[in-house]
Amino acid sequence: MCRWRSDLTPNYELSGKKLGIIGYGAIGQKVAEIGAALGMTILVSSKNHTAEIDRFPLEDVLMQSDILSIHTSTKPGNEQLISKERIAMMKDGAILINTARGKLLDYDALEIALLQGKLFGAGLDVFPEEPVRSSSICNLPNVICTPHLAFYTDYTLTIMNEHVINNAVQYVVKKYS
Repeated sequence: MCRWRSDLTPNYELSGKKLGIIGYGAIGQKVAEIGAALGMTILVSSKNHTAEIDRFPLEDVLMQSDILSIHTSTKPGNEQLISKERIAMMKDGAILINTARGKLLDYDALEIALLQGKLFGAGLDVFPEEPVRSSSICNLPNVICTPHLAFYTDYTLTIMNEHVINNAVQYVVKKYS
């Protein structure tokens, strides 16, 4: 027998929430576009504390965001960008999403913040070590873990293969011309 609508937890309303974005390349921009379409206010973190138009210091984005989504690289200086101290700055009840790189986030500090109720939840698609052998954070009821396979579609695989072939051809042409 199907238990229709019994024991439901209310959904999380996105409209009116603040979406913080760290890393505003192609993916960060697309996430901002989707968030705006859902009625969210978009807060983009500035690079290296610069005062870019419509950008905010990282600390302000951390303190104001209801949802924080990470899309930056692991260039030198970005390791543990979201550290224990920065997680403590985050708005109580916020959600943290990391689909960029595992080394950007202190997963131990995140787990503690989730267990203590500081953060409402997390969505994790990347980890410091992949594949994940064991991670207690993935067993928490307020965490969704995925195996970094969002790219894994027939179309994306075709495009990736075309890039590999084009790069190889360009390398050979450049080397021997």
